[in-house]
Amino acid sequence: MTEEEEEEEEKKVDDDTNTNKNNGQEEEEEEEWISGDELELFERATAWEDASKNGSLSKLLSAAEFGNAQAATEALREIEDEFVNAKGEDGDTSLHLACLYGHVDVVKALLADVRVNVNATDDDGGSSLADASASGFDEIVELLLSKKGIEVNLKDSDGETALDCAIRGEHEKCAELLKAAGGKEGEL
Repeated sequence: MTEEEEEEEEKKVDDDTNTNKNNGQEEEEEEEWISGDELELFERATAWEDASKNGSLSKLLSAAEFGNAQAATEALREIEDEFVNAKGEDGDTSLHLACLYGHVDVVKALLADVRVNVNATDDDGGSSLADASASGFDEIVELLLSKKGIEVNLKDSDGETALDCAIRGEHEKCAELLKAAGGKEGEL
C-alpha cells in the first residue's frame, strides 16, 4: 500500500468512528439515528405495562383490535373503572381500536357500557369518531353520533376534525353524516 493509500484508509477509519481533531484533541460525535419524537414513542412503547387486575385491559384492547365482541363484553365485566378508557402501548383506547378496524359489534358492546368515554382521545389527540371517519366506516360513525355527548368537532394535534378525515379519505357518506350532526372542517 502506498503512503497516499494508507492516508486515505486512515481518513476512512476516522470518518467511520465519527471523530474530529480539534487542536490536537479528539472529540467523539454521537451519530443521531433517532429523533426526539421517535425516541419518546419508542420509550413509551417499551415501557407500557398493563396495570389492571388480571390483565383485563390487555384483554379488552385485544378483543377490540381483533373484533371479538364477546371477549370485549367479558373484559368490560372484569375491568376496573379507571382502566376502561386507558390507552394501550400504541396510544389507542379500546374504542379507538374497534373504530379503526371497523368492528361494529365491538363498538356496540363498548358503547353499551356507560363508563366508556366516547370523546376520549388517542396519543395524537384523535377521536374514535375521526378513526371511523378516516376509514369510511359509516355504520360506526352513525353509532358514535347517536351517543349523547359526542363532540363532533374535536381536533387532533394536526388541527383535523372527523370531517377532515372523512373528506381526505373521500368517504362521502361519513362526511354527510358528520355535516348533518354539525361537523365542521378544522382550521389547517
